[in-house]
Amino acid sequence: MQAPATVNSLAEGQSFNHLAKGLQKFNHANKVDDDGSTSAGSSDRETDLSQQLKAKVFEPKVGGSGHSDKPSAAALVYLMDVLSSAQEQTKSSKGRAPKAMRKVQRVQRQQKQPKPAPPPGFDCFSPPPGLQQTKNFAVPVGFTPPPGLPSPCGISLPPGLEQGATAFVNPSDSVAPYDPKVFHRELVAIFRELSQSTNVAAAVRRVRSQNVPRSHQASETTDILTRAAEECRGTHRRLFFAFAAGLAKGEPSAFESSEVVSGVQAFFRDVFEDLCEEVPRLPNIVEAELIPTLLAVFPAAIINPSLPARFRVA
Repeated sequence: MQAPATVNSLAEGQSFNHLAKGLQKFNHANKVDDDGSTSAGSSDRETDLSQQLKAKVFEPKVGGSGHSDKPSAAALVYLMDVLSSAQEQTKSSKGRAPKAMRKVQRVQRQQKQPKPAPPPGFDCFSPPPGLQQTKNFAVPVGFTPPPGLPSPCGISLPPGLEQGATAFVNPSDSVAPYDPKVFHRELVAIFRELSQSTNVAAAVRRVRSQNVPRSHQASETTDILTRAAEECRGTHRRLFFAFAAGLAKGEPSAFESSEVVSGVQAFFRDVFEDLCEEVPRLPNIVEAELIPTLLAVFPAAIINPSLPARFRVA
């Protein structure tokens, strides 16, 4: 008696499989409209098809013996699986739209949003994209636009920068007054940097920025020559002599030429003899290093009167 029941179960399973395939094809063809939503008509058709499937399953079958066969348990389980999968597909069809569709919808919403109004004072004319121009902006006096650009109309300077609001300040007026102590500290730093960088021009510029008064230039020249003569390293000493002579060179020069010559004269008159006791080789140093450096800046006719007789150049 087991064989007829097994045959009936297989026949019912094939019938359910055929109906399920038809239901799945119907759902796939009618589950999503063009706008990504499920229409009401397709839902009604799915409901009718589900009811037909139930009627087909539970319809009593009359066998050859004249009595009806009830659906088997395997057919009921299969039917429940088909109905649950159909419901899941219906629910999934009501989810989010595809990514490409969502992007199009987002762009459409952004285009429909109204553009913000410009801030007050920024509606006088249409500048380049991304730039705005203020109202009542007057061109300052003497303003010249760059080549290829027209002069702007209605432009005014910001508060505090009007024409004539600031007075011209001479850089020499903003420099602190000369202080011998401050200048000597700066001079020590200049000698230290000169021994490392060997840049005589930069050292002269630093002295020029100190604005030493003319009345102190001769005495400061004597002090610089004394410091240079006391240097025991020949390379650094020659740099220091060149620095002292360079104070009278350039336009404008750091020191007046006449004051530098007076400082050289004071060095030989007041310092040279006493310094020879500390530096026995000083006469040879002056003759080989200092005199040629001075002659590179001053003519012999100008520098000879300031030198001792043994150092004068014919």
